[in-house]
Amino acid sequence: MNNEESIILANRQHGKYFMRFLNVLPASLSSHDTTRVTIAYFAVSGLDVLGSISTMSLELQNRIIQWIYRLQVHPDKDSVKALQTEEGNFAATLSGCESDMRFVYCAACISYILNDWSGFNIKSATDYIIKSIGYDYGIAQCPELESHGGTTFCALATLSLTNQLDQLSEAQIEGLKRWLLLRQIDGFQGRPNKPVDTCYSFWVGASLKILNALHLSDYANNRSYVYETQDIVVGGFSKWPDTCTDPMHTYLGLAGLSLIGESGLFEIVPTLNISKRAHEHLKTLHEQWASS
Repeated sequence: MNNEESIILANRQHGKYFMRFLNVLPASLSSHDTTRVTIAYFAVSGLDVLGSISTMSLELQNRIIQWIYRLQVHPDKDSVKALQTEEGNFAATLSGCESDMRFVYCAACISYILNDWSGFNIKSATDYIIKSIGYDYGIAQCPELESHGGTTFCALATLSLTNQLDQLSEAQIEGLKRWLLLRQIDGFQGRPNKPVDTCYSFWVGASLKILNALHLSDYANNRSYVYETQDIVVGGFSKWPDTCTDPMHTYLGLAGLSLIGESGLFEIVPTLNISKRAHEHLKTLHEQWASS
């Protein structure tokens, strides 16, 4: 890929790329069939950020909506509240599984989207997040583990959604900014001494955005790296240059570019990782629920 090609956002190809994943799951991703709803999230959100939702027929949109609703489980006690642990974090299911910062963020997003925090103990979750801040000021999956760019985002976004960012001290906030800014090489890495990766342009970039510090990063180098991972022929972005594209890195690459104001992309709301357009629609729904 030459330098001229690398600075062009292949909107049409990326739109077609996402549409393929909504219709047929490629054989290379057959092992991910159990997480098809996650792939659908990347594809639908990617089309939204590209401004290409209109390329989906209303019939396809309705099929996706009904398919998602059919996945909802309605047992008597499988709710967000039942999944919060004594430590303040959340498990994914009642049947016994991992419980860490990822699911704290998921629970916060669910509560925010439903506009109902009755199942989320904010103080307990906030205490868990603060205990997970490392000596280097990055935030880990759990207390005393290694700081990580992805879980730092989950923690900061949760604090923002619950209006608890002021629970961090000035030293913690400044330390976090420094740790996050040090993750930039050209693109961003998730941990020290690891290679840069397209997805961290969002995870780390959004964390900096939440802390009002993204402007301190080098937009040009970040942009250049993300475009090195773009496939302008079939569409999509990859983890690293000259490797296979996938829906996750394609969406997060676009989201990372949106955060730095890339032309041709809708604005992203960093805390929820959805477009501003979708967020405005969600606020309208909240107003309708409140008046009903």
